[in-house]
Amino acid sequence: MTNRHVPIRPIDTSMSYFMTVKEVAAYLSVSVQMVTALIKDGVLTEYKIRGAKRVRADELEAYVQTCAVTQDYEDFYGEDNNAA
Repeated sequence: MTNRHVPIRPIDTSMSYFMTVKEVAAYLSVSVQMVTALIKDGVLTEYKIRGAKRVRADELEAYVQTCAVTQDYEDFYGEDNNAA
């Protein structure tokens, strides 16, 4: 079994293009199964181009923006989380 490297390209949202499930997984640093679950759960929209699964890059970028963590660590866990 060969381990093929999937090149990661920056997402240019000014022009919409499609990414393979493998490219999405590499971009997000997750497994192909995780991307498939995101598609199944309706988080990402799947497009089939002659049977090949694809995800729009601009939709992926919009999803990534919703994943931003804005809450400070201390706010979430409390300032004295190391106190025992």
